Amino acid sequence: MPKGTSRRARAQKKIVKEPMLFDRMNYTYLLAALVLILGGFLGMYIENEFLGWFSLYIAPIMIIGGYIVVAIAILRKSDKNVQSGELS
Repeated sequence: MPKGTSRRARAQKKIVKEPMLFDRMNYTYLLAALVLILGGFLGMYIENEFLGWFSLYIAPIMIIGGYIVVAIAILRKSDKNVQSGELS
């Protein structure tokens, strides 16, 4: 170990601040999608009837809507990346 460098100084040099993969809005969309998907499956479970109105019409729409929101959350670009000219 070279003199003059402590463990803390070496540990701080290794830390590289990388930008987050998603923006706060993306995580909000993912949370909304999770609520939709779980709500749809929970609604089908609670009704527990094969030909029930909710489990036959509403719950599948909620589940598919949740998956669509997941796709939107993944594909949505951050406003910061668009303004800075980053197109990756």
